[in-house]
Amino acid sequence: MICIGEIETEMINDGRAQSDVGGVFGLVPRVLWSQFAQADEQNCMPMDHRCLLVRAGRKIIVVETGLGTWLTTKRIDQLRLTRPQGSLVNGLRRLGVSPEEVDLVVNNASTLGPTPLRPLRD
Repeated sequence: MICIGEIETEMINDGRAQSDVGGVFGLVPRVLWSQFAQADEQNCMPMDHRCLLVRAGRKIIVVETGLGTWLTTKRIDQLRLTRPQGSLVNGLRRLGVSPEEVDLVVNNASTLGPTPLRPLRD
């Protein structure tokens, strides 16, 4: 947990997916990024999907909603998605927050699908 005055923040890992390094690093030469990251035999690397829980006064805010539950089995297999800590909703519950208690959800653009309007649900 990180506290800034009366604002508390917690990171929640919604899962780990394997992403193609070409999509991650684009035109950056391998000689530069390979100092910090390693690709597997399929030219992929693990990427954690982290969400942020913010408690500000009496408000509860979630920044990013992760991958949600809308992915098909085929897409989960393609991403090699694992959730050793459970989903975002599981993470919220571990921190004592139910989805219904969230006052505001802020999403960034996502390349995996229609996430900006995706609700928090199991």
